[in-house]
Amino acid sequence: MSRIWLRSNKGLMGLIRRLRCLKYRERVYTKDNTMHIKTQTALDALNSTDWLRNVGRRDADDVEFVSSWREAIACCESLDWMNVQEDSLNLLRVRVRKYSVDLYDTWNDLVIDIKPVTEPLIELKTRNVVAQENLSEGFLHSVRWDILAICLELEYSDVVPVDPRLHRLRWYLDGHFPCGWRGGDDGKLIVF
Repeated sequence: MSRIWLRSNKGLMGLIRRLRCLKYRERVYTKDNTMHIKTQTALDALNSTDWLRNVGRRDADDVEFVSSWREAIACCESLDWMNVQEDSLNLLRVRVRKYSVDLYDTWNDLVIDIKPVTEPLIELKTRNVVAQENLSEGFLHSVRWDILAICLELEYSDVVPVDPRLHRLRWYLDGHFPCGWRGGDDGKLIVF
């Protein structure tokens, strides 16, 4: 009985926190959650494009490219890339908290709302390439992390600008796989 009360009370507290933060974000209301219109637009774009269709093509100058799935998986499973992915979200959290504690308090609720939307999308968009290329769980972990990060960056983009060095959304929409980072703070994104 107390668990049900705590769960419903937590939901109520989350709703109250979100309502206090509505002034910061333009929201799209769906049956199960609320999502920033920028996030919904990005998810719609991701849903309507063929991910990974351009892997192996070197069609940009502002990144470093790898030329095989073997290299891409080695990059995305590297500690350096995992640290970059984690650090980017940690930095976003710090910046959001500095801007508004109330807004920061919505972080976990947003993650809970976003994952049920992104998980099926990720499975749908990666299923074939995972099977064809026999890709590791590390690949899926990296993609899940990227898509969640894209959504969180967009959720808070009205108060914290998206880091242009990573701009992972661009690469997924362009049919590539952002898979690593080389060179410290002034380095370059690695893309397949």
